[in-house]
Parts: sequence; structure tokens; C-alpha cells
Amino acid sequence: MRVRFAQYMVSRGYLDSDTAISLAVESGSFHELIGAIAMSHRLIDMTQLDHVLSQLTGEKRFGEVAIELGYLTSEQIEAMLQIQEIQEAMEFGEALIVRGIATRAQLMEEMGRFFTQVDAEPREDAPATCNPASN
Repeated sequence: MRVRFAQYMVSRGYLDSDTAISLAVESGSFHELIGAIAMSHRLIDMTQLDHVLSQLTGEKRFGEVAIELGYLTSEQIEAMLQIQEIQEAMEFGEALIVRGIATRAQLMEEMGRFFTQVDAEPREDAPATCNPASN
């Protein structure tokens, strides 16, 4: 997802690919982790977070383990993945505004179009019963 909004904005003619890549890398420093999102929304507590983290292996992601342990549901993981997507698009959008590439009104309109399009697509990393993504 990190570059999908950037690619979308290129396709809409706001900037060229090289500039988009540069801004995506520059603005991509922030990526709130699923565990942090879950904590901030009081879906899990520190003990549960620590338990999930202690169970992580290279083969499993945070959401997968949290579902297996019964701390979170696949629907909650999906919601937090959506929060990550919004945060990442907003950070890229901020870079566009700061550089005068887009106005706030343009950004909000394009984000609405972009997320309408994204919501219509099947998610590759959407959690199944126990196949969630991202940390």
C-alpha cells in the first residue's frame, strides 16, 4: 500500500513517477504498527501485546498471532489495516500539500476516489479466518 496512493496520484497527473517515488520514500518513514493501533484503540492491553510479540516468528505476522490467541478478530485486524492505509496516504498527501503539488481540497477529493477504488478491490492481505497481515 505504501506506494499505491502515490501511483494513483501519478495516474491522475499530479506528479511524475520519479517525484512520486522520491516523496513516497521520504514520507514513508511513518508506519504505525498494528499492535500500537490496537493499543491506542484499547482493543488489547500491554500484557496481551507482550504475549503476541513473544509468540511472533518469521512465519507469522502480528495479526495472525493475535487472532490465534483470541485477542483480536479478523474484522478488527482488517479495520487496523485500513487505518494504516489511511495514515500512509495522509502522510504522502501532506508532502504533496507542502510542496504545492495539490491543495487540501484536491487531496481530499482524490483520497475519496482512491479509497472508493481500493474498497472495491479484493484485498491481498485481508485477514481470512487466520491469515491477517502486517505489523
